[in-house]
Amino acid sequence: MVGMPFNGAITVITANPLQPRQSCMMQNIPNWGGIWVETKGNTKYGAEEPKAILQGNIVLDDSYTMRCYTVESTVEQNTAKMTETWDAPGARTYDVTLQQDNRYVDNGCMVHTALHGTAFTQWLGSVDMMGSVNMNMQISEEWHVKQADGSEAFESTHNEVRVGSCTMSADGSVTATKHMIPGVRLY
Repeated sequence: MVGMPFNGAITVITANPLQPRQSCMMQNIPNWGGIWVETKGNTKYGAEEPKAILQGNIVLDDSYTMRCYTVESTVEQNTAKMTETWDAPGARTYDVTLQQDNRYVDNGCMVHTALHGTAFTQWLGSVDMMGSVNMNMQISEEWHVKQADGSEAFESTHNEVRVGSCTMSADGSVTATKHMIPGVRLY
């Protein structure tokens, strides 16, 4: 921001995917911006559903909600802002941080989001316990609800696959442009 004094603290947003089996101290907040769709557990393709979507074997019809994620730096150290838009107005914003994650390995790392104006948080991690699936293309979102004591109670989980890139409107209220990865088929 013009006129803001530089205090030496910056938040780096990187194109590198999160490495969930490594310490957060060695990583920056990843930019997973783009168009994402939630996988549905398609019985024909099973665990290969994301691949089937990307290869065009599953057509993305109206039942697949396309979310445009935009990740930006903030003036607060080690915190980013994510905006989620759709084809219709109604954007949501989140605070984004990296937090220690011991679910799969001691001193691992996850992306943590907090949905503004709610008690909902997300723990973003790899879709597999080994962290072998590139988080620039697939993520697992575990939704939690912040409790009065500060803990977070598990609510639900789902996986998403990136199907393209996007931009949001100038006012940040709606998805403005979408560019699909070659092979992705729309209805």
